[in-house]
Amino acid sequence: MCTTSPEPDAILARAIISTLVRKGVRVLALDFDKTIVSVHTKGYWRQTTPKLAEYVRPCFRALLEAAISECDIYVSVVTYSMQPQLIRDVLLRVLPHSDISRVVIRTNAEDWAQKQVTFLGKQQHIAWLVTELFNRDHVMIQAHEILLLDDDIKNVQLAEEFGHQAYEVPEDVTLDLISEFVNDMNVVERLPATPTE
Repeated sequence: MCTTSPEPDAILARAIISTLVRKGVRVLALDFDKTIVSVHTKGYWRQTTPKLAEYVRPCFRALLEAAISECDIYVSVVTYSMQPQLIRDVLLRVLPHSDISRVVIRTNAEDWAQKQVTFLGKQQHIAWLVTELFNRDHVMIQAHEILLLDDDIKNVQLAEEFGHQAYEVPEDVTLDLISEFVNDMNVVERLPATPTE
């Protein structure tokens, strides 16, 4: 069995990531349930990791593989799931040649003492991610430099209200659809890192 993305998918996925970087996106944040995987785990998957790995959508396998290999973009999974290790194990299984340690995973696991404020969508997760990247890598991420891919239109709308780029993942998502969205995105204007005076 071939463990890498089929060549056409890999080429298109790399082109998508390259376009995102060129347009100023610095963080690719992906939902897990009904986005990376085609099923909903209901927050707690009771079957095996290999079984859940079967539901990873080929387009997201290719996109994640391309994003992880691109040093100019941070990759994150932001999800209401309570199983961060399961998500990491699924990614390790479907992307055995990728550095999964580059993927920052923010779940609603018990170790994250946040009140569940569902009306804020994924904003708590994204705010935590931005803080984590600052603390870990000393980088400042602006709201408009984040792209959220999520199947829930409410999360997408809230992300846009908070100034992020966002894409509603349809049930029949393909790399071609993602590419079309990315190509139509506006270029993100980066703010200068230091004052010019």
